[in-house]
Amino acid sequence: MIDSRERILIEVALRHADELGSTEFDVSPYKRNAIQAELLKRMLRSLALA
Repeated sequence: MIDSRERILIEVALRHADELGSTEFDVSPYKRNAIQAELLKRMLRSLALA
């Protein structure tokens, strides 16, 4: 189970990734979702190792 602090970190990171995808880079929604999934996977892996 993810605690509230970890959930907030993930939400902020995903929101940031979404903002980058829609403003700085012209990427398709599919590519943006793939980036978000990869970011989430990396964050969960790092949290598991912490």
